[in-house]
Amino acid sequence: KEARAAHREIVLQIPMEPERYPRVNPGPATLLVNMSPQRIESLTRRYLKEADGVVAMANLMGEFATQDETFMTAVYAALKRANMSFLHVQPAPRSVCRALAATQGIAYDEPDALIDAAAKRSDEKSLNKAWDAALESARTRGHAIVMLRVTPTSAAWLDKALAPKRLDGVTLAPLTRVIRRPAQH
Repeated sequence: KEARAAHREIVLQIPMEPERYPRVNPGPATLLVNMSPQRIESLTRRYLKEADGVVAMANLMGEFATQDETFMTAVYAALKRANMSFLHVQPAPRSVCRALAATQGIAYDEPDALIDAAAKRSDEKSLNKAWDAALESARTRGHAIVMLRVTPTSAAWLDKALAPKRLDGVTLAPLTRVIRRPAQH
């Protein structure tokens, strides 16, 4: 609600079955590979509806689920119905997501930088190192999608990271300007 009130774009991360589940467990609303495709699609649609107004959906964990074509076909059916993009966070080597997205007509992207582990630590040095690498990637490629885990440390650090002098020629843009968007029907 706060993000919407501040006119921020929101990406909904839906928990998906990781490898080594249930020992590694992303939470109670996790989509599991042994669910029926109809259940996976229905839950995905419900989560998107409840989140209301998100600009993309991303996986939370899901290393095992994203390797299963039947599972991802059901997820993509919900995304197609919602006219929603998929942002694939940390793809597993055997993931079917990119190729399946191409055949299903799903707008698909991967973050160029994920500032997650650095944000979990409580020192700005790790954040600065990861942010410098993300900025260099943006300068080299002309754009970059960067995901940052918000923690008390990273939230306090963010204003300094976004200072014009620190950005040095990099322009921040809303996510919807850099991700692939679904074709309008």
